[in-house]
Amino acid sequence: MGQDAKKQNALEKCKSYAEIYRNVTNPVVESIIEKYLEGVPIDGDKIKNLNGYLKDIMAWKTNQIDHFCTTKEKGIAYKDKKNISFQKLESIVYDYKANYKDEDYKNLFKKLVKVKGIGNVYAITIIFFLSHGEYPIYDKFADVGLYSMMTGDEEVPLRIMTDRGFDGAWSYYLEYRDALTSLFGDRWKGKDGRFVDKGLWAYGHTVKSITCKQSDGNRFYHFYKKGDDHEK
Repeated sequence: MGQDAKKQNALEKCKSYAEIYRNVTNPVVESIIEKYLEGVPIDGDKIKNLNGYLKDIMAWKTNQIDHFCTTKEKGIAYKDKKNISFQKLESIVYDYKANYKDEDYKNLFKKLVKVKGIGNVYAITIIFFLSHGEYPIYDKFADVGLYSMMTGDEEVPLRIMTDRGFDGAWSYYLEYRDALTSLFGDRWKGKDGRFVDKGLWAYGHTVKSITCKQSDGNRFYHFYKKGDDHEK
């Protein structure tokens, strides 16, 4: 399959599988979450209701939202409170600035992963929202789905980001971001790009994955490095 056909096929597949995601979530929850993604609630130069903002995001990511009890009138209802040090988390995110660059986000990531209850994936979730989706959300199922779409393989190795340490995890995350761009252009970014992460997440659940040891080599790089023909 040529690259143009592969990219179009990936887009259509994500749109299709995003419908599966939509059918298993509360639309009120998604509406609230996407409002957060559209714009960080900043009052002056500081985030407004930072505690509630972070708790909603973490509850959404960790499946701690009670979708049945969440309504437009009442807002988000929690199943349980995850064991996260929100006071520490607030103190780190409080100084966030809208003009952050790669190095700023890397430093923020390094601080976030030191907070009790916040690992690599949860730290990336916070960065996803703070950046308005300019930095992608990450999930192991989306990773598997993306790898399968790029290679055409129906059985792919599952690599867990948590085993990589700080520098390895951040490098891998940027590699994942570049791979997204190579296949989808900028279509994955922002609120309008949610169909990509939803589709990859849903599709990734259908792909057979094999847990393997971590490798020092890059997972995606050889599929998108400049000048290569990626056809299988």
